[in-house]
Amino acid sequence: MAWDRITEYLDPDEPGLLALAETLAARGVPAAEDGYELDENGWLAEPAWPAARVGVVLAPRPPEGEDEDPEAADRDRAFAAAGWEVRPAAGWTADDLADRLGGAPPPGDRAQSDLPDGTTTENGEKERS
Repeated sequence: MAWDRITEYLDPDEPGLLALAETLAARGVPAAEDGYELDENGWLAEPAWPAARVGVVLAPRPPEGEDEDPEAADRDRAFAAAGWEVRPAAGWTADDLADRLGGAPPPGDRAQSDLPDGTTTENGEKERS
C-alpha cells in the first residue's frame, strides 16, 4: 500500500504527523508524495499533494533562546507565494485534508449510517442492486 511507504519515512518526533497520516490512509485519502521539495531552495513538505497544492510541514523549531524559527517562516512564505496551503500536522485535522483531497467520511458518519441496510462498497458508497 502506498501509504505504508509514506508512513515509514515520516519524522517520528513530529507531534501528530504519524497519527494524521494513518487516519488519512484509513479514510481512503489518496496517498501523498513524501518528501516533496517546492523549489531549488528545497522547502520541504511531507506529506504533500502537489496537484491540490496542499501539504504538511514540520512545526517551527526556534533556535535555542529564540522565539521564532526564521527558516520555517521563509518556508511557509515560499509555499504561500506558490499558491500552496501548508501547515504543521497539529494545524490540520483529518477532516480538513479529506475534504480537500477526497476521502471517505469517518466510520459512523451520517452519510453512511443513512443507508437502509448499511451495505457499502469499499469506497463507502451504497452498493447498487
